[in-house]
Amino acid sequence: MIDKLFTEPNKHVEPRSNFSYEFFLLQWQFQVNFESQKHTDHEIQEKLACLFEREEILKDKINLFVVTSTESTQLYSTSILREIGNLQIAQSKEASKIGVEFGDLNPRNIPPSTC
Repeated sequence: MIDKLFTEPNKHVEPRSNFSYEFFLLQWQFQVNFESQKHTDHEIQEKLACLFEREEILKDKINLFVVTSTESTQLYSTSILREIGNLQIAQSKEASKIGVEFGDLNPRNIPPSTC
């Protein structure tokens, strides 16, 4: 089947010539690189989605603490503060990981959140 393509004109190269083994090999390499970059972009975008979702949870916890700290027990307030601290630590770690990878992100491929 591929032998037939070797006799066909390749309209994708200049000067015009027939399809070649090298042409297909190069196209395959381009596809492999594209898929690899797409996979990397997807992973970075998932991390960003988790970061933003955690940021919203953090805001909610802080608001909850402000509202309940005057009306509740010290134990409950301490529990909320501990959750806020843990979320802030997780945010800092995730942000530092994303910071290294963020420059490579391709904004064209935005996946749904999996966080």
